[in-house]
Amino acid sequence: MSSTELVAGVLEVIAFGCVAAIIAVTVAAYPGLPERVPVHYGLTGQANSWGPRGFVFLIPAISVVFFVMATYFNPIFGFVLEDKHGVVLHPLIPMPCGVLSVVLVLFTALQIAMLESARTGSPLNMRIVLPAVAVAVLFVAGSAISVAFPFGR
Repeated sequence: MSSTELVAGVLEVIAFGCVAAIIAVTVAAYPGLPERVPVHYGLTGQANSWGPRGFVFLIPAISVVFFVMATYFNPIFGFVLEDKHGVVLHPLIPMPCGVLSVVLVLFTALQIAMLESARTGSPLNMRIVLPAVAVAVLFVAGSAISVAFPFGR
């Protein structure tokens, strides 16, 4: 197994775990939520827009779509990148799958924080959200660096 396939497999497991967690926490929290839940938050974490309780299923639905996309783009399932001359590229990190997996990590943190906020009426817990944002930013920065400066290729 190549290192690309290993990374791709780990990203697939992360993506699946995130989707499973998002669905599980949403289904578990749904009965205890008020009829109107926060649907948007300002920079301070305060809710500034509300909607019906069913809105909490939007992120799980989008997450399932992202998981299907991450799986489709995963090289362990046959996806390959080719340049305009048909040469197969073997990226250090399976980029599309990686980006979608990191987005799912961010969605998981956001959904957990939003459900907690909706249940308690408190502002969005940035201690849950900010580490996921940091992971996403570091991944994108690292990916950009690996593309700009292809070490060892």
